[in-house]
Amino acid sequence: MNDFITQLRERRVLPAVGVYVASCWVVVEIIDRLVDRHHLSPSLTDLVFWGLYSLIPAVLLIAWSYGRPGKDKATTAQKIGVPINVMATTALLFSLFGGENLGATAEVVEFVDEQGVAGEAVVPKAGFRQRVAVFFYNNASDDPELDWLQYGATELLTQDLQQDPYMVADSPYAGWGSGYYGRLKAAGYDDGLNAPKSLLRDIARDANRQYFVEGSIQRVGDELLFKTRLWDAESMAQVTEISQQGWDFYQLLDQTSVALREALEVPSVNIRSQEDLPLAETYGESESALQNFVRALNLRLLESDVPGAMSALDDALAADPNFVLAYYNKALLLLESGNLPAAVPELEQAQRLDFRLPESDRSTVKLLYYRATGQSEKLLEFLRLQARLRDDGQSHAQLGSLLMVAGDLDGARQHFETALERDSLNVSLLLALSDLARSRGDMDAALDYARKYRTERPMEIGASLKLGDLLRDSGDLEEAESQYQQAALIDSNAVDPLLRLHLIS
Repeated sequence: MNDFITQLRERRVLPAVGVYVASCWVVVEIIDRLVDRHHLSPSLTDLVFWGLYSLIPAVLLIAWSYGRPGKDKATTAQKIGVPINVMATTALLFSLFGGENLGATAEVVEFVDEQGVAGEAVVPKAGFRQRVAVFFYNNASDDPELDWLQYGATELLTQDLQQDPYMVADSPYAGWGSGYYGRLKAAGYDDGLNAPKSLLRDIARDANRQYFVEGSIQRVGDELLFKTRLWDAESMAQVTEISQQGWDFYQLLDQTSVALREALEVPSVNIRSQEDLPLAETYGESESALQNFVRALNLRLLESDVPGAMSALDDALAADPNFVLAYYNKALLLLESGNLPAAVPELEQAQRLDFRLPESDRSTVKLLYYRATGQSEKLLEFLRLQARLRDDGQSHAQLGSLLMVAGDLDGARQHFETALERDSLNVSLLLALSDLARSRGDMDAALDYARKYRTERPMEIGASLKLGDLLRDSGDLEEAESQYQQAALIDSNAVDPLLRLHLIS
């Protein structure tokens, strides 16, 4: 044993290994900084780490052979051991990273915005974006005072996730009845709560979401306990369960958001310059304001009560005059109602407070302001830029709608089709594509899109009427009559199906 230790000293094995380990650490730190600066795959740092440190046995053998002063020859152990170590390292790296995308996670895009200002933006590549559907939590406590938080937690978590450019996150509030909630309601879950995970999986998968999130809320003494579960929408495997306990639900959901992104290995978690605005900054400190805000969202979603939702938003602003999302949502409701002049001051207030919003929401406020004030040219250029930078279903659908109004039918069709690829649950796009096909004289395509919409919305009277009108105009009066009769069965009090039946009889 003493001879072995003496030889280790003579051959300077430990100093050599120490220098190698320290050098590896420096290389890993350099790679980590390069990954951060140039938006490379985070897996690259792990690959370099495991690759270098798994070669320590080879370094030991080489140091043993050549570390002693004077001329040395390669030993048999070195000749055999070093190649084996290299092959083992190669196999290890291939098993760990063989399926990983080690390229750049994003590209830097230079642009000139609608006001002529040059800039650049980091646009994540599609392969690194994680698409997640966030469903309502369940109140697993016996405390009805937490019922509002079933919806509030989903709103807060989605807001925090979607500010990350590498995340596409949305909830049943997105698209109102035409999104996730439409499917939940059709399945009998009018309040959107307690739906089985099999249904949530189907909704997420049909919406082209790789994962979905559901969870529960409990009380533990004076504290809240959020349990959040992340599921793979394809395999139905549970990816992780995250438990956060405390009294500050903003902080708990902020931490849940970070944990979810870590579980999904989202690159931006390790990017030091990545914006991560705390929820308390956006939603303020007034719980009363937040509860009224959530009540407004539910009045609009669950009851289609726009006046009631407006009143609830006014209550939120009375509790917190700086509640920026209340101004933003009031403007949305006013625009939806066609009252553009009334939406302008609400949007101006939102712009005044937009420092409380993440970049994605600031962009949406600007978009709505251009729309409300009739600045169509700026709006068109802005939407072109957003479709390029965000590349999501909403931005493509908005650009498609504006191009359709402007008469660019081919451009509108391309963006509607892209929007449908990004968000296949937004089936209202099928109607827009049907109208576009009809305006181009392609009745076969128009009928095909209308039939697809009818399949997705079998109990919607407008779907049968739309398909019936197209069949009538194409000369298939018998099938058109069948669709009008179906519409009359859906709503026996509706006048439109009877009028159409009378016209073709």
